[in-house]
Parts: sequence; C-alpha cells; structure tokens
Amino acid sequence: MSTAVLLMAACGGGADVDTSRAQGFVAQIAAAQPSAADARKRALAATEITVDAAAAFDWAEYTYPELFPKGPQNFTAPHEGVLYTVRSYANGNYLGVTPGNDIYGLGPFTNGDLKLLGNLSEFAAQIRADACSVHPGSCDADRANQLFDWAEYTYPALFPKGPPNADVVRDGVDYVERAYTNGNALRMTRGSADPTVYGFGPFTDDVLVSFGKWSDFAALVHADACNVYPGSCGGQTPTGTLNECTDPDVATLPTGFTSRLVYVYSGALTGELTGEQTIETVIDGPSQFEGQNGLENAIKITSVTSGTNIFDGEAVATSTKVESFEQLGSNGVTKTLGALVETTMSVDGISIPMLSSKTVYTPPRENLEFHIALGETGTIVSTSTTTTIVPPGSPIGSTVTDTFTFEEKVEVTVPAGKFETCQYRTNGENANSYTTAWHIVGKGIAAKIVATENGVTTLTQQLKSGSYNGAPL
Repeated sequence: MSTAVLLMAACGGGADVDTSRAQGFVAQIAAAQPSAADARKRALAATEITVDAAAAFDWAEYTYPELFPKGPQNFTAPHEGVLYTVRSYANGNYLGVTPGNDIYGLGPFTNGDLKLLGNLSEFAAQIRADACSVHPGSCDADRANQLFDWAEYTYPALFPKGPPNADVVRDGVDYVERAYTNGNALRMTRGSADPTVYGFGPFTDDVLVSFGKWSDFAALVHADACNVYPGSCGGQTPTGTLNECTDPDVATLPTGFTSRLVYVYSGALTGELTGEQTIETVIDGPSQFEGQNGLENAIKITSVTSGTNIFDGEAVATSTKVESFEQLGSNGVTKTLGALVETTMSVDGISIPMLSSKTVYTPPRENLEFHIALGETGTIVSTSTTTTIVPPGSPIGSTVTDTFTFEEKVEVTVPAGKFETCQYRTNGENANSYTTAWHIVGKGIAAKIVATENGVTTLTQQLKSGSYNGAPL
C-alpha cells in the first residue's frame, strides 16, 4: 500500500428531549443580534439553495424535531388580510411565513400566542450552512467534485486530471466515483449527511480502503481551493502602509488597550426593530491558539457585545463574546488566526446559551481594509473552517471574498457628536446589497453603519457614546 494511501488516511478520520432547546428556538428567532448574525453568516458555508418557506420549515424540523416533527406539507391560510404559507404539526405547533418573509409561530411552544419569530433573511446563512444535513445527498455532486479535484491537485501521479464523475453501485452501495486510466479510483458514498470517502486500485493493492468522512477533509479542501482552481479567488490587496483612517499605534496591538462603544440601531429585518448595543474591547496580550499549524503564538483580543432588542414591545437581551487571536505582520498588517465565539440570550430573566463556535483561518486572514488609498478598491479572500460547539456540529468550510472601496472622506453627525470619517462600502451578494461604514479618522472606529439588501435599508447603527483607551472620543 502506497505512502499516499497512508497520508490520505491520516488526513481523514477513519438524547433525551431538552426543554432548553425549545426555549432556545423561541429565543433565537425572537431577536436579531447584528454583530453576532454577521459573524455567523461569514463563518458558515453558503450552500446555494433557495431560502423560502419550505427551506425554513425543513430546517426547523431538522434542528428542533421535538417541536416540529417531519411529515406535514405546506398549505396556505389567510389571517387578517395576510396569506400565510403554513405547516401544521401533530403536536399542535404551527409555523407560518408571510409574503414579506416574516416567520410566525403558534402553539404550545409559544404558550398559545401568535408570535413573530423573525425574518427569513436572518436565518438564510444558517439554513444554507445546514442544507447538506437537512437534505442528505443533496450535496453529493458538489462535494465529490471538490474532494476529487483536491486529490488530483495533491496527488497528481495517483489521480491524473481528466475523468468525469459517475454514479455507480458497488456491492449494493451507492457511490459517486471517479475512475482513472491508471486503474485507481476514488469513491464517495451517496445519500448521507457526512459521506464516507474510499479509494481502490493499484495504489491500495486493489483493496477498498476507507479514508474517513467528508468532514475530515473539508478544511483541507477549502484551504487549497485557490490553488486547486487557479484564478477563482482573485488576489489580495497590495499591503501598502496604513492609511489615515485608523490608529497606527493601536495597529501594533498594545497589551491593555481598551475601548467602550455604545451604539443605537434600528432596522426593518422583522418590522420594527430598535435597540442599543455596548461593545467593550480589550487587547489581552500574548496568548496561544490552536490554529492550522497546531498551537501558535498570538495576541488575544476580547470583545463583548451586549444589548437589548425590542420587538413589538418585547425586550430580549443578548450577549456575544468574541475572543480573536491575531499576529502582527509587516506594514501594520494584522493577521487573524481564528476566533472563539459564545452567544447567549436572556428572555424573561432566563439566560439561554445560543451558539458557541471555533473558527480557524487557513491561511490566517490578512486584515487589509485600512491599507488602501482614497478612491481605491481592495479585495480580501479568506478561507476558514468553523466548528459549532453548542449545538454540536461538524466542521464547515467557507471561502469568503470581501471587496471594499474607500469612497470618500466626509463629516457625519451621530448621537455621539460630529466626526471626520472615512466612508467605506463593502459589496454584498448583488449590486443592490452592500454595507456602508463611516470610520472615525485616526481611530478606525465606526461612527455609523448602514446595511442595504436588495435596495432596502435593513439596519442602521449609530455611535451614541464611547471611550478610547479610557478617554472620551
């Protein structure tokens, strides 16, 4: 058996209903935490599916089967002039979606009250990320292509490029197979949430060998994507010196630096949304992080975002703790090795753990946003693997391309006062979806952020007050 077989094998791997999960579901879709939602959306893979009522209901049934057991079909029902798409469950629970994509719940899990749970847009990233698990087998073709292409790039002598995939049945098992002219073949089982990868041929002494699960290879496949598919990732922005939009002293990540920022926000994600966030950040200093190369030296930065969202008069408190692990590069560039994220929510005085995850960048993400001149556009391509700890989940790889433009320097007025700012625009999923941020000159702190989706402003966040290393802004 060849060395490559052993290497591939090394790359791979060879309860009771909890009522807090029900509470967690109600809490999760009762409020939006902008910073947490954004981080979660960027961290999770964006499987290309249509996020509609059916996708949302299927995801809810997969995630909370005790609340929404599989089986019912969609139907439409009018209520107070609104036509809902509905699923009715045998346990008395209902889920409904309006033409405006607002999600409502009714039944024992809402104590019999018709409850606005949120908007599909708030859960699109999570629904896409879980699509392969919700619908086992739906990702077989894409996963097989990615894995087999990666194998051809990594072991070209064993797997020369050229052959197509084929759906085959071997000994009663369904596979996606790629067979090579030298007699070697790679196979991946079909129809499961986490398929098994096999090899067969002269390189295995004609013995069918399991190399592990798809999830065992996901991080490697995504990490090498830009090399496997040359030109698909664009290029990094040239790492020029820092511009005037940020603080060069803070860019050195001095231990003990602190900031405390209070933002007020409003939006139209789920109708009337208002709230206030406090973001407290401290540069903790030297630390270590289990990254792509094992335990690595880093500088830890801890940021805690806490606040209260008001939906239809109901207050829901949220708190998100992010521990980011950074390294210093040249020209003031910082590189992010990864992050640990914990989100909790409090409803009626009950604290509910919502999400705990670990993200590892491969390679470390170069934070180049403040390394472009006025009028220039930059691009950052980052590849990461995120593993959810609460609730437990398999590693999910993602490659994200951020394209941003330093549009102009402009004075803005927000509740905290009047500031000279650098206006940045970051592109979204289409030409009418983007985020505009106004960063205070010399500090890099956002005085204002406006998110636009499909031409509609969905979130406006403005600085109310703050301190910068103990001094007022």
